[in-house]
Amino acid sequence: MTEFPLSVYPDSALNFIQTLHNVLHFPIDFFAVPLLSIASAAIGNSRSCAITSDWIEKPIIFTCTVGNPGSAKSPSIGKIIEPIIEIQRQNKIQYDQEMELYEIELDEFEKKKRINKPTKPIFKQLFTSDNNVEGLRNALVSNLRGILVYRQELSAWITSMNQFKGGKGDDRQRWLIFWDGKEPWVWNRASETNQLDNPFVPLCGTIQPEVITELSAENLTKDGLIHRILFGFPESTSYQRPSGEVPPELYENYFKLISSLYQIPVGPPIQFSASARNLLFDWCESNDEETQSESFKPELVGPWAKMRGQLARISHILFEMWTCQDKTPPKILEETYVNMGIRVCEYFKSQCQKTYGLLQSSPLLDQASEVIARAHKRQLKELNSHCILSMKIKGLNKSEQIKPLIQLLEEQGHGISTIGKLGSVKITLKNGK
Repeated sequence: MTEFPLSVYPDSALNFIQTLHNVLHFPIDFFAVPLLSIASAAIGNSRSCAITSDWIEKPIIFTCTVGNPGSAKSPSIGKIIEPIIEIQRQNKIQYDQEMELYEIELDEFEKKKRINKPTKPIFKQLFTSDNNVEGLRNALVSNLRGILVYRQELSAWITSMNQFKGGKGDDRQRWLIFWDGKEPWVWNRASETNQLDNPFVPLCGTIQPEVITELSAENLTKDGLIHRILFGFPESTSYQRPSGEVPPELYENYFKLISSLYQIPVGPPIQFSASARNLLFDWCESNDEETQSESFKPELVGPWAKMRGQLARISHILFEMWTCQDKTPPKILEETYVNMGIRVCEYFKSQCQKTYGLLQSSPLLDQASEVIARAHKRQLKELNSHCILSMKIKGLNKSEQIKPLIQLLEEQGHGISTIGKLGSVKITLKNGK
């Protein structure tokens, strides 16, 4: 699938994007892909979705559009993110007014020594271009619904991680946790332990093809961070002058849609119907079978494994968008929305193949592929340091190389790793092979 399946979006989003494309001649993908992150941010922590009682997914989405310099990646996202900018602008005006009143009341409190001290207003930030985790933490504390991170150049997002800690921080690990959406954020400050239970941080940004080629596959895939990003990589097009204007009412309808997503009240998880659940399971099994082929590229195993969660999240986001547009009370997520989500995931799989094809080769990826091939041939059930080193694979001859290798194998979906009492690591292979 070479173009985003735009018809999965409700009319207010579809008509706006289609008209933007017709007028500005920018690729549809540049509008449609980041909209998933925009909608994700608007839904926020209001509610998650429950595929089963044990499988809960938050609608957290990381997206990235890929295009050459001057291909209008950033202006396209600018059109789609405008409602969030406008809502945050309104929030700032209200905050400034509340601060003026607060300062007056605080002055009266201090002069007259009243009992009830006025409460300082809080500015609810909706998005930021700063991915520094310290700043994000402060923003999230003031807006528990969540905050969107938008970076025009995601390569800067990757290379800036841990820059304030001499490269020894945990920024990458924190972003892995952000995507998973399950762990609380615990930190210490001034000898006090603080905790943020539900950090909600979707991401959208852009990157240039030539920048991807400069980044090593090992750097990007060593911890699976890139596997969580959904890429839109349309065919390059030549510049065309605009052919008209976008009618204001189309933007107004789109703005209302995003605003209504922000107004979703906090509630219990959305349940999947039995048919929707079965359809999702069927697709997940079929998706996993693709990775078992001998011709399947090992670097794609990781993103393919993450598609299970992506499908649930995307289906949920589309459900919320359609429900808000039609102004119908949310009930149960039917298979219609899973079918839509499948179309979107198949699109992203095709874009992933194109994007990952630009990555430089990695010895670690090659070694992982060779280890799995030999393990299958020997019908091994688990792999440890001694077993892997005994395979005598080229370039793999030190015990300290085993832990990152096993981490990669687990990220690729080959099994589950465990750490022994003395720090030794091993992986139990999936299906015992």
